[in-house]
Amino acid sequence: MSNPTYRVAIIGAGRIGGLLEDEQAPNTFRKPHGHFAAYSAVEQAEVVAVAGRSEGRLQMFTERFGIDNTYLDYREMIEREKPDIVSVTTQSTYRAEPIVFAAEHGVRGIYAEKALCASLEEADRIAAACKANGVAFNFGAERRYHDGYV
Repeated sequence: MSNPTYRVAIIGAGRIGGLLEDEQAPNTFRKPHGHFAAYSAVEQAEVVAVAGRSEGRLQMFTERFGIDNTYLDYREMIEREKPDIVSVTTQSTYRAEPIVFAAEHGVRGIYAEKALCASLEEADRIAAACKANGVAFNFGAERRYHDGYV
Protein backbone atom coordinates (compact mmCIF):
# COMPACT_ATOMS: atom_id res chain seq x y z
CA MET A 1 0.00 0.00 0.00
CA SER A 2 1.42 3.37 -0.91
CA ASN A 3 0.96 6.26 1.50
CA PRO A 4 -2.47 5.57 2.96
CA THR A 5 -4.37 8.70 3.90
CA TYR A 6 -6.03 7.39 7.06
CA ARG A 7 -4.59 5.51 10.03
CA VAL A 8 -7.30 3.21 11.38
CA ALA A 9 -7.60 1.42 14.71
CA ILE A 10 -10.24 -1.14 15.64
CA ILE A 11 -11.57 -1.54 19.18
CA GLY A 12 -13.10 -4.98 19.55
CA ALA A 13 -11.29 -8.09 18.37
CA GLY A 14 -14.37 -10.20 17.79
CA ARG A 15 -16.50 -11.34 14.92
CA ILE A 16 -17.62 -8.02 13.41
CA GLY A 17 -14.18 -6.52 14.02
CA GLY A 18 -12.90 -9.05 11.52
CA LEU A 19 -13.23 -12.69 12.49
CA LEU A 20 -16.71 -13.02 10.94
CA GLU A 21 -15.08 -12.86 7.53
CA ASP A 22 -14.21 -16.56 7.59
CA GLU A 23 -17.79 -17.52 8.51
CA GLN A 24 -19.30 -15.86 5.44
CA ALA A 25 -19.82 -18.07 2.44
CA PRO A 26 -18.61 -16.74 -0.90
CA ASN A 27 -21.32 -14.76 -2.69
CA THR A 28 -23.09 -13.67 0.49
CA PHE A 29 -24.89 -10.38 0.06
CA ARG A 30 -21.80 -8.40 0.92
CA LYS A 31 -18.10 -9.02 1.36
CA PRO A 32 -15.96 -7.78 2.93
CA HIS A 33 -18.17 -7.89 5.99
CA GLY A 34 -15.89 -7.36 8.99
CA HIS A 35 -14.23 -4.04 9.72
CA PHE A 36 -10.63 -5.22 9.25
CA ALA A 37 -11.29 -6.68 5.80
CA ALA A 38 -13.36 -3.65 4.78
CA TYR A 39 -10.60 -1.20 5.67
CA SER A 40 -8.07 -3.44 3.95
CA ALA A 41 -10.09 -3.05 0.75
CA VAL A 42 -9.82 0.75 0.89
CA GLU A 43 -6.60 2.04 -0.63
CA GLN A 44 -6.65 5.23 1.44
CA ALA A 45 -6.87 3.38 4.77
CA GLU A 46 -4.47 1.25 6.77
CA VAL A 47 -5.35 -0.61 9.96
CA VAL A 48 -2.45 0.21 12.26
CA ALA A 49 -3.67 -1.47 15.47
CA VAL A 50 -6.40 -3.56 17.06
CA ALA A 51 -7.48 -3.54 20.71
CA GLY A 52 -9.45 -6.22 22.49
CA ARG A 53 -10.07 -7.62 25.95
CA SER A 54 -8.81 -11.12 25.15
CA GLU A 55 -5.26 -12.10 24.27
CA GLY A 56 -6.70 -15.15 22.50
CA ARG A 57 -8.86 -13.06 20.19
CA LEU A 58 -5.99 -10.69 19.48
CA GLN A 59 -3.85 -13.71 18.57
CA MET A 60 -6.58 -14.82 16.18
CA PHE A 61 -6.39 -11.38 14.49
CA THR A 62 -2.62 -11.74 14.19
CA GLU A 63 -2.94 -15.20 12.65
CA ARG A 64 -5.82 -14.28 10.32
CA PHE A 65 -4.78 -10.81 9.16
CA GLY A 66 -1.07 -10.58 9.98
CA ILE A 67 -1.48 -7.60 12.29
CA ASP A 68 0.72 -7.92 15.34
CA ASN A 69 0.26 -4.41 16.70
CA THR A 70 -2.39 -5.29 19.26
CA TYR A 71 -3.43 -3.87 22.62
CA LEU A 72 -5.41 -5.05 25.61
CA ASP A 73 -6.16 -1.40 26.48
CA TYR A 74 -7.87 0.75 23.84
CA ARG A 75 -6.83 3.93 25.66
CA GLU A 76 -3.16 3.05 25.35
CA MET A 77 -3.69 2.19 21.68
CA ILE A 78 -5.33 5.54 20.90
CA GLU A 79 -2.70 7.53 22.79
CA ARG A 80 0.24 5.71 21.17
CA GLU A 81 -1.05 5.15 17.64
CA LYS A 82 -2.95 8.43 17.17
CA PRO A 83 -5.38 6.97 14.62
CA ASP A 84 -7.44 9.18 12.33
CA ILE A 85 -10.36 6.75 12.37
CA VAL A 86 -11.51 4.30 15.03
CA SER A 87 -14.04 1.52 14.57
CA VAL A 88 -15.75 0.45 17.80
CA THR A 89 -17.03 -3.09 17.42
CA THR A 90 -17.44 -4.11 21.06
CA GLN A 91 -20.70 -5.28 22.58
CA SER A 92 -23.11 -2.36 22.96
CA THR A 93 -22.79 -2.36 26.75
CA TYR A 94 -19.08 -1.62 26.36
CA ARG A 95 -19.29 0.86 23.50
CA ALA A 96 -19.87 4.34 25.01
CA GLU A 97 -16.60 4.68 26.93
CA PRO A 98 -14.30 3.91 23.97
CA ILE A 99 -16.29 6.25 21.70
CA VAL A 100 -16.14 9.13 24.18
CA PHE A 101 -12.44 8.49 24.88
CA ALA A 102 -11.61 8.43 21.18
CA ALA A 103 -13.55 11.64 20.56
CA GLU A 104 -11.76 13.38 23.42
CA HIS A 105 -8.30 12.18 22.38
CA GLY A 106 -7.87 13.38 18.83
CA VAL A 107 -9.63 10.78 16.70
CA ARG A 108 -11.19 12.58 13.72
CA GLY A 109 -13.69 9.92 12.64
CA ILE A 110 -15.50 7.18 14.56
CA TYR A 111 -17.59 4.33 13.21
CA ALA A 112 -19.53 2.33 15.80
CA GLU A 113 -21.50 -0.83 15.37
CA LYS A 114 -25.16 -1.08 16.28
CA ALA A 115 -26.76 -0.92 18.80
CA LEU A 116 -25.08 2.36 19.59
CA CYS A 117 -24.95 1.99 23.36
CA ALA A 118 -26.87 0.79 26.40
CA SER A 119 -28.78 3.91 27.51
CA LEU A 120 -29.99 7.33 26.44
CA GLU A 121 -27.54 8.87 28.91
CA GLU A 122 -24.67 7.13 27.09
CA ALA A 123 -26.04 8.30 23.74
CA ASP A 124 -26.12 11.88 25.03
CA ARG A 125 -22.50 11.59 26.23
CA ILE A 126 -21.42 10.22 22.85
CA ALA A 127 -23.21 13.01 20.98
CA ALA A 128 -21.77 15.70 23.24
CA ALA A 129 -18.19 14.37 22.98
CA CYS A 130 -18.34 14.11 19.20
CA LYS A 131 -19.89 17.54 18.79
CA ALA A 132 -17.48 19.24 21.22
CA ASN A 133 -14.48 17.77 19.41
CA GLY A 134 -15.65 18.10 15.81
CA VAL A 135 -15.62 14.33 15.24
CA ALA A 136 -17.26 12.79 12.19
CA PHE A 137 -19.40 10.00 13.62
CA ASN A 138 -21.45 7.18 12.12
CA PHE A 139 -22.94 3.97 13.40
CA GLY A 140 -23.96 0.86 11.56
CA ALA A 141 -27.60 0.56 10.75
CA GLU A 142 -27.14 0.09 7.02
CA ARG A 143 -28.93 -3.25 6.74
CA ARG A 144 -32.27 -1.86 7.84
CA TYR A 145 -33.00 -0.93 4.20
CA HIS A 146 -31.70 -4.15 2.66
CA ASP A 147 -34.44 -6.12 0.87
CA GLY A 148 -33.87 -9.12 3.11
CA TYR A 149 -34.75 -7.08 6.20
CA VAL A 150 -37.52 -4.86 4.86
